[in-house]
Amino acid sequence: MAASNKICCKHFLKLSDKPLRFEPVNEVNQVFFDDTLGQVFAVRSGGTLGVVADSLDKKLYRSFRMQDKGNIIAMKFNPSLTVLAIQRSPKSVEFINFNEKNEPVEFSNYSQTCKNKSFMIRGFNWITTTDIAFVTDSGLELYQVVAEKQTVRSLKTHSAQVNWFCYERKHSILILSTGILGNVLYPFVFQGTQGIKLPRIEVEVAAVKPPSLVLFDRHVSLLELYGQLYLAVLNQKMQKSESSPITIVLYLINKDGPAKKLYILETKLPGNFALSSADNLIVLHHPATETCLLFDIALPGDSDGFGVTHLLPIIEPLPIQPYDIQLPSKDFKYDMCWEVISPESPYPIGLIARVFDALNRNYVAHRKSIETGNSSNDPFLPFSLILDQRDLYSGVFYKVFEARKDISHKYAIAVLSEFVRSLNQYNIYIGDFILEELITRLVDGNRCNEMSQLIERSVLGESKRLACLQLSLQNIYPRALHLAINMFSKENTGGPELIEIMLEKRQIISALRYVRKNGLADTISARKFLDAAVETNDPAVFHATFLFFEQRNLRLRGDPSQHHSLLSDRFAPGEQCDSYVSHFEKLFGCSSALHQTSIANN
Repeated sequence: MAASNKICCKHFLKLSDKPLRFEPVNEVNQVFFDDTLGQVFAVRSGGTLGVVADSLDKKLYRSFRMQDKGNIIAMKFNPSLTVLAIQRSPKSVEFINFNEKNEPVEFSNYSQTCKNKSFMIRGFNWITTTDIAFVTDSGLELYQVVAEKQTVRSLKTHSAQVNWFCYERKHSILILSTGILGNVLYPFVFQGTQGIKLPRIEVEVAAVKPPSLVLFDRHVSLLELYGQLYLAVLNQKMQKSESSPITIVLYLINKDGPAKKLYILETKLPGNFALSSADNLIVLHHPATETCLLFDIALPGDSDGFGVTHLLPIIEPLPIQPYDIQLPSKDFKYDMCWEVISPESPYPIGLIARVFDALNRNYVAHRKSIETGNSSNDPFLPFSLILDQRDLYSGVFYKVFEARKDISHKYAIAVLSEFVRSLNQYNIYIGDFILEELITRLVDGNRCNEMSQLIERSVLGESKRLACLQLSLQNIYPRALHLAINMFSKENTGGPELIEIMLEKRQIISALRYVRKNGLADTISARKFLDAAVETNDPAVFHATFLFFEQRNLRLRGDPSQHHSLLSDRFAPGEQCDSYVSHFEKLFGCSSALHQTSIANN
């Protein structure tokens, strides 16, 4: 199910045009659903007449036969579709290997029981291609399946009295429900072969007497919104009767700390809801009225002053767009018995490039019309739309990139690169804020060499701001210092900043060359350079630096040896360089590099 691109007055959601069809449950056929991979299994006669595993992603389609070994509770492929796990009893899970032809390997049946004979398996999930998690009534058990040897090895266990569980594959988060009321939730994050227990979440629920389970798995959902994972809980605490309006509480799951209660969705409707998400929007399905409510956590709401924001639906409740499903027995009705698979729908880069060209072309035409006094509209657009790059950055790029953490660096870089290309095509100066966003994305995406090529080819232009940005990256990308030096030299700006950076990096000779090339020798501090030269512990560097400033002072003030007996007077008292003269004497046996040079020449 996906959010429709065009919201009309009657519907804002529609069902997929390509539904997944499978044989219904009957005396011969059993149906199972794996919500992790999105596969539907249709099993005929226990597998002897065939098993069909189908999905909206046709790469996951499999068809095979297997022996009928009795009742099936659940079945799930591992992510690589090379091992099928089947649970037939509350005590164990069996495994079947598959070959390169996607067929079961003969005599490859092996199994694993839970740790204790008294434990009951509530369910299982593949964590990786080889690792699987059993959730029992007494805790969590992690195993490694070694398909080649047809063995299963225990990795780790966590003890807890478990009521139910839910799992989200992309973020590798599993949540266990514990406690008499079922409201004490323990998230686990899986990293490699480790299941790391996160701080518990205690959900507020209505008190009941005697105490019994009130929070069930049907009351919670794990939703990815703007690249982050949220736990959505149907809040029963404030529901005084069946006619009381329902609220949905959203907790942000933090892998580095406790979950945070951030949002409350005000439905204004009583009864049951089913939750899903599409395009980072929360969709609440209300079977009683056969309508849907739409929420967006990126929009402003009312804060309670304690970090929780109350949100209202962004549009009035509306039904799903009618869809004619041809069934032999009955017509389609809105029902709670369905699952949701949310699509990803990034806009094609080619389309975005055409939009950028149209906007920039219209912007140039608008600027020319102001200069000439003649109005001009771009025929590409049905109306005159004038946006400059600052409008796009503040109103589009910044908001989208900050809000949608799920956008990959690759996609963001492609969008920004197309925008820079379009600006260059229409001879529009590229703003520093655009350059900073693009370069930051390139660095974060480990594409520094691409950044270097763009700078060297002058695609990004040359400015003091860009050079300073390169200086800030030198610890991450050493070549950035060279790029910055070249830009500062061409622009003849940023001297003090660049000199400070080069001295800090102990590139004394490069700094002296820069000073000489840009005519800064008469004004710079000798003491700062000499101090940096001493820190290098390189006598040759110190000698060259000492000689540079002796020659500078000789040119500015004449030869002091003609008037004074102290060679240290080659440096004025205000320069505070006596200690460096002493250091020179200690290293080279005299107090003047010029004196050494004249002796060598003689």
